[in-house]
Amino acid sequence: MRRPPWLCTAITVAVCLGPPAAEGQVTAPSTRNATRVLSLQTLNPGTLVYSISERIYRQRLSDALGDRLDFATEYVDVVYFPDPLYESQFEDHLVRKYHDRPIDLLLANGATAAAIAGRLHARIASHPAIVFTGTFERPVPKS
Repeated sequence: MRRPPWLCTAITVAVCLGPPAAEGQVTAPSTRNATRVLSLQTLNPGTLVYSISERIYRQRLSDALGDRLDFATEYVDVVYFPDPLYESQFEDHLVRKYHDRPIDLLLANGATAAAIAGRLHARIASHPAIVFTGTFERPVPKS
């Protein structure tokens, strides 16, 4: 399924400019016409920054997409596993895991997640749009 070229721009604008949502969980998406978003996090899930960023992502995307939002988060543990082999195996795992669930948008939080997202873009059949967040000391490597 090929997404419209304006989808990434529309989602990004909605996330950045939309009003904050009320507290609460995102409802389960309908399987038809769902917009699948995968958030790649390198922050430890126990940190405040992680909790806040994930909540904001979910709220803003839910405001824009309503019950069509299918949001998932994957934690890339590069602090305890800084080995390139770990990253490669993690990427392979994600390609297998989401093989039958095309991703429309990758949210990459941090330089390592951005590099993984860039490589996943080429490997995932849906070639999802990517939104990078974080501070980067050097340019993100190209896939």
